[in-house]
Amino acid sequence: MGKSEMQKIQRKKPQENEKNFVKAIERLIELAMEDDQMNFHELETENADQMVWLMKCPPRVVKAWRDLSSPSSSDSVPMAKYTDSVNLLLPDLSPELTMEILGAELWNVSKLYSVNKSKDFCGPMSIFSEANQGEVAVEGTVTDKLEMRPHCGIEEYGKLCQGRNRKQVAEVRHTQALENCRGLHLIPKPVMVKKKTASVKLERRSRSSRGKVEAMIMELFERQPNWTWKQLFQETNQPEEFLRGILRELCVYNGHARSYELKPEYKNTGEEDTTDAH
Repeated sequence: MGKSEMQKIQRKKPQENEKNFVKAIERLIELAMEDDQMNFHELETENADQMVWLMKCPPRVVKAWRDLSSPSSSDSVPMAKYTDSVNLLLPDLSPELTMEILGAELWNVSKLYSVNKSKDFCGPMSIFSEANQGEVAVEGTVTDKLEMRPHCGIEEYGKLCQGRNRKQVAEVRHTQALENCRGLHLIPKPVMVKKKTASVKLERRSRSSRGKVEAMIMELFERQPNWTWKQLFQETNQPEEFLRGILRELCVYNGHARSYELKPEYKNTGEEDTTDAH
């Protein structure tokens, strides 16, 4: 095989690869178009002219309405009663809109609501629905934007909110009978049992005669010049008030040393008595 034939074979291979690549792309495009045709559904516009309100509702009302409307049933369920009234005594003859929730007692919501029209509504708007099979339909055209507010007084509505909060916070307690339970875990352990401390009865100190106590105090100060209150109380064994009264007459309290010492006149008498004895 010559060189020219080899070059022709090499040129044919890239051309065949390009043709195969183009065929693969064309096949992918055909498959994508088939998928689009299979998934394509016409837009149902039979109810496009139906008037619909876009309403802002309290969360509890929305929850109640969702529970009432079951997706399985095709029939519409009445959820509220709408009233449009005009007060001729007022200069403004704009209608007053009110809405009464049906079965409000079951859902613990306010029964009567006032409906206010919003002035910042920018239309037109449409509502669409999508079925399980992917079919899309126009359910109606939004004509007004409304807002629901409790029609009752603010005090009554406040009480209703307080009652809801109390029910949510309240702890639910249950009683249950235990089977085959001997109550061993209910018996207090030795560590849990506290020993009762016996109440110590204070002995009543007998009051001696005043002269005897004064002589006792003089003898104590002959032994040492300074005595604390605790020492004097223990040595004399006299009632507190009675002993304090005698110490006020015989002694001087030194705040720095926190001790008692005899007054100067009693110190001299004590020294004279000791010299006479010698």
